[in-house]
Amino acid sequence: MPCVGGGTGIAPVLSIVRGAIAEGMNNPIHLYFGVRSQQDVYDTDRLRQLAKDHSNICINILVATGQAGEMQRTGLMTDALNLLVAHLGVSPEHVYADAFYPSGI
Repeated sequence: MPCVGGGTGIAPVLSIVRGAIAEGMNNPIHLYFGVRSQQDVYDTDRLRQLAKDHSNICINILVATGQAGEMQRTGLMTDALNLLVAHLGVSPEHVYADAFYPSGI
């Protein structure tokens, strides 16, 4: 189950992940947390502990600009997700997304 959130949008996604685990879901969960820069990354200790406590969870932190730190990769989250969807063999018509943009853009 791919779960995706960017910036503070990771909070509701984590709630979904925790709910799935509480209901006994054992399928692989690929959590993608996208941020603009290294300075925008937060809660890595909590994410690391979540993956440690649940072997079916894989944490992917993507930093769009600058250097990536521990548990992180550089690049756009959308590129990483396109690769994952292709790898999983998911048809594009089965992919749903809501885009959110800062006001004024």
